[in-house]
Amino acid sequence: MQTTEADLDRVERIEQSMLATWPAPYVHRDGSWNIRRANGFTGRVNSVTILDPHDDQNADERVSNAETIFLSEDIRPCFRVTPLMPLIVRELLKERGYVEFDPTHILFGKVPVGEVETHRIEDVSKPTLQWIETVETAAPRSDANRAMLKAVLEGLSDLSCGFLLAFDGERPIGAALAALHNSLVTFHSVAVHAEYRRRGVGSALMQAGFRFAIKHGVTKTWIAVAGANTPAVALYRGLGLNRIYGYSYLGAPA
Repeated sequence: MQTTEADLDRVERIEQSMLATWPAPYVHRDGSWNIRRANGFTGRVNSVTILDPHDDQNADERVSNAETIFLSEDIRPCFRVTPLMPLIVRELLKERGYVEFDPTHILFGKVPVGEVETHRIEDVSKPTLQWIETVETAAPRSDANRAMLKAVLEGLSDLSCGFLLAFDGERPIGAALAALHNSLVTFHSVAVHAEYRRRGVGSALMQAGFRFAIKHGVTKTWIAVAGANTPAVALYRGLGLNRIYGYSYLGAPA
């Protein structure tokens, strides 16, 4: 099916939201090319995202410049492949031997209004030490990646965000970030302690995030889901969300 201008407008709106709600500590902008770095911490903040499908002038030189920036920081050059990536850039990267990996779905729809949470959820308003420790305990990181997580979170100071904590009694057992941008809500750092998984904690955190969005007048959501995560795709489809596009990465050959 051919992509229309209206489709691309919605993709750009979501892509801008993605860049804003998971900000890279270091960004070099070359026209609509966003060269984002975070010392190798997560793909979205260590890759090039292009926001204009017509921004393909001097593509060979600009790809080389991006590669130089990444390699100077010992980061593998990567480009996010979205409907906004100019075809000539994608072809050029493949000619250079770049390898495609990590296909991801973007699901979009109205913010669902679900049942009341089965767990106590609190919005602590900012990334407190308790919130960060809960994320790190549920999803352990290296010291370097822990520092980059804090740097990413510092970039959210101008956005409306819900820093959500789930509790079992007084013990924090899960955390999530609900972030608002472009009249959309999305989620990052959804993490649940291993012994509490598959017990509705993640769903309760997201329901709290959806209510946070509605409270701020936001009624649409997008969620990124790994292509291989079939159960999550089914869960979000059950909430009324639909896949509207996908993205992957093209990474430089080893």
